[in-house]
Amino acid sequence: MSLLRKVPAQTAGSLAAWDGLLSRWSESIDLLTTAKEDEGGSNGSMVAEAASVTGFLCSLGGVCLMSSAPTAGKQDVTAGGQTPMRNVRRFLQRLLQLLQCDLLNVGAEVRAMVKEGLGQELNPTLYALPTARCPCCPISPSAFIAAPSYC
Repeated sequence: MSLLRKVPAQTAGSLAAWDGLLSRWSESIDLLTTAKEDEGGSNGSMVAEAASVTGFLCSLGGVCLMSSAPTAGKQDVTAGGQTPMRNVRRFLQRLLQLLQCDLLNVGAEVRAMVKEGLGQELNPTLYALPTARCPCCPISPSAFIAAPSYC
């Protein structure tokens, strides 16, 4: 994952990969946090997959904020019509909310997964985003603390 943090510029492929995995990650987190008691070990494999994708998204997230060379004068838009900055901020907000996850069957695993992603894999470009305000995504630092938990 350390190589992903060293990618020098945004490309259409890296942006598409990040955006596609973000929607897949959101779906798997939703399934994981709404899953019933672990009956056959399926939650364990879901947590492992979500942890891998979380690390990838944290590592490559900084590239989404870089300008691509041919379109440096205009703002990039992802397939869903959102700006990469907004998607990255929403991803980070959801990670911070998952730190509060207290589900009996997967809460500790989800918190450990998020801590690993934020602590070990996060691209240095993204360090300031959870505490900064941006005109495209008006989220205050207190919103991370006071927001309802996804779990």
